[in-house]
Amino acid sequence: MNQKTDNGNNEIQNTEKKSDLKSISQALEMVYDDDLAYIQSSEMPDKIISSTGNVYLEEVPTNPDNGNKYYWLDNSSSGTNNDQEYCISIEFIKGSYFKCSQDGCETDTSCSENSNN
Repeated sequence: MNQKTDNGNNEIQNTEKKSDLKSISQALEMVYDDDLAYIQSSEMPDKIISSTGNVYLEEVPTNPDNGNKYYWLDNSSSGTNNDQEYCISIEFIKGSYFKCSQDGCETDTSCSENSNN
């Protein structure tokens, strides 16, 4: 595969990853609307569901590169212990980051310098 084709595949994968994180973020915002709090977890939940039982994302998408869960900043009692914030991120193949949090989504920043995306 030549470099031009590799770059095209990288862009497709990066677009898919951004879409995944935006979908997860939208589901988390719907949970917040129901519960006035975000899901607290030490790792990325398998599905996004409110405390009232509303399911907003039946199956949380995984990283298309390796099938692993996207990076989730631990907001549980063993982490930041804050149900008013969340952060999910991914490192792109090219080395840049994309993250979504309660403040929205942005490029070139991650949730943590020490994350294993």
